[in-house]
Amino acid sequence: MKPFELYIPDKIIHPLFISIPHCGTHIDENIKSKMTNNAKKLIDTDWILQDLYFFAKEMSIPMIYANYSRYQIDLNRPLPSQENLYKRKTSALVPTLDFTNQKIYTDYNPDKKEIQNRISQIYQPYYQQIDDLFDLVQKKFNKVLLFDAHSIRRSVKEISDVAFKDLMLGNRDGETCYKSLLLEGAKIFEAHNYKHSNNSPFKGGNITRTFYNKEKNRYSVQLEMSQDIYMESDDKFNSCKKMLKELLIKFSDIMKNESK
Repeated sequence: MKPFELYIPDKIIHPLFISIPHCGTHIDENIKSKMTNNAKKLIDTDWILQDLYFFAKEMSIPMIYANYSRYQIDLNRPLPSQENLYKRKTSALVPTLDFTNQKIYTDYNPDKKEIQNRISQIYQPYYQQIDDLFDLVQKKFNKVLLFDAHSIRRSVKEISDVAFKDLMLGNRDGETCYKSLLLEGAKIFEAHNYKHSNNSPFKGGNITRTFYNKEKNRYSVQLEMSQDIYMESDDKFNSCKKMLKELLIKFSDIMKNESK
C-alpha cells in the first residue's frame, strides 16, 4: 500500500495545495490482527474528506491524502524527538488509545523498532511529499499556503466539554498565516450559515506547525469541521463542497495578492 495518494495538475494556477492526513482507512493485516473489534471501526477517521475535496482536481489544486489509518500512525503528531506542541491531552504518534480512551490493541504495544518502521515507511514519505509540493508550487508563486483539512465527530467529551462548531480555522494563534485568511474565511462561513471559531479548540497541529516558515514564504492553515455538516445527506455534502470551493478561491486570491 502506498503511504498516500497524490494529485498534481498539469498547470499550477493557485498558490496553495491541500493535505488530508487523517482520511486513510488502511491498516496492515499484521497490525489489524492485534486490534480490538471496537478499534477496527476506526471511529476517529476523518471520513470521506478525500471525496469532499475531490473538486480540487477540477480547480487544478494539488492535493495529497493519506491511505493509512491514523491508528497505524498519526501523521499530524510530532516525532519522538520533537517537542509536544499540544497543551491538552491528545492521541499519540502511534496511538494505543482512541479519542475515548479505549484500547486500540488487545494485548500489544508497538515497540521502538515497530514505531520507527511506521515512521520511515509512512510518516516521513508524507512529510517529504509536502515539502516537495511547496517546492513545486513555489516555482510559480513566491508565497504558498498549505491547507490542512480535517474533520471530527460533533462531540468528543475527552477533547471538549461542549460540542464543536461547524467549522474551526486554526493558524497557531495568528502565527502560521495571514490574519486576512481567517477574517475572510469567517465571512464565507457566515454567508453559508455555518457556526465557526478561530483557533478554538483546534489551533492547527504538527503539520501546520512544521511547514510554516516565514523566511521561505511558506504558510499553513488548518480547517477542522464537524462531520455532520457534510455526512448526513447529499444536500449537506454539496452545500459544504460549494462553501469550500469559495473558501479556497478566496485563499488563493489572498495569497496571490500577498505575493505582489
